[in-house]
Amino acid sequence: MTRARVLCPERVRAGGSLTATIEIEGPAGEVVVHPRLCTDGGPELKPADGDPFVRLDGGTTRADFAISVPAGLAPHYYFLKILLDTNDDVSFVSRLVYVLPRGPAPAR
Repeated sequence: MTRARVLCPERVRAGGSLTATIEIEGPAGEVVVHPRLCTDGGPELKPADGDPFVRLDGGTTRADFAISVPAGLAPHYYFLKILLDTNDDVSFVSRLVYVLPRGPAPAR
């Protein structure tokens, strides 16, 4: 069984970039990671470089990706959804992300 955990900021500015890391734990094999930022009634936003492909040697590994957030995206909570596809199973993890109005970077 493949397990995953996503690490990303809780807030991102419209017009910015949502960068995230996914930690994947499982048996040796190939994993295709399908991250999407799901907008309410709008298009699903995907990483510009395509879906990360990860090779697991058994144990835990990480994959990084970034999704551009359109400048006109309304301030709201959106789900970052990640589907992990292996030869043996499918796993799913999600995280709630708040998109702030355009402006300076949020304080940490």
